[in-house]
Amino acid sequence: MSVLRRIMGVIAGIAVGGIIVEMGDSASRMMVHVPKDFDSQNTKAMADLVANMPVSCFLIMIAGYIVAAFSGGIIATLITGREQSRPAMLVGILLTIGGVINLTMFPHPVWFIVVSTLVYIPSAWSGWRVIRKEPSA
Repeated sequence: MSVLRRIMGVIAGIAVGGIIVEMGDSASRMMVHVPKDFDSQNTKAMADLVANMPVSCFLIMIAGYIVAAFSGGIIATLITGREQSRPAMLVGILLTIGGVINLTMFPHPVWFIVVSTLVYIPSAWSGWRVIRKEPSA
C-alpha cells in the first residue's frame, strides 16, 4: 500500500470525524440558550456557558465524539485497506489530541475531561474492527 494512500486515508478519516464532532457540539449547543450577541472568542463567556450546561449536553457531545472516531476509523480503513489498524488508530490519536486542545481552552467538568479523552482511540479501533479484512490462512 502506498504511503500517499495511507496519508489520504488518515486525512479523510480526520475530516469526517471533525465534521461529526462539530455536528455533535452544535446539537448540544441547541439545547442551551445562547444570547444573540454571544462572543465565542471570549474565554470567560465560554467558561460561563459551559459551567451552566446541563449534563445532557455533555452526553450528546460524548456520543458525537464516539460516532466521529468510529466513522473516521471506518473511512481510514476503507481507503487504506482493511488489513492494518494503524490508520484508524492514528485517526483516533489525532482526534484525541484535538479534543485535549479543545479541553484546554476553558474549564470543563472533570468527568467530561476524563471520558472525552478516553473515547476516541477505542472508538476508532472499533471502526477498524467492524470492517477489517481477516488475514488469509
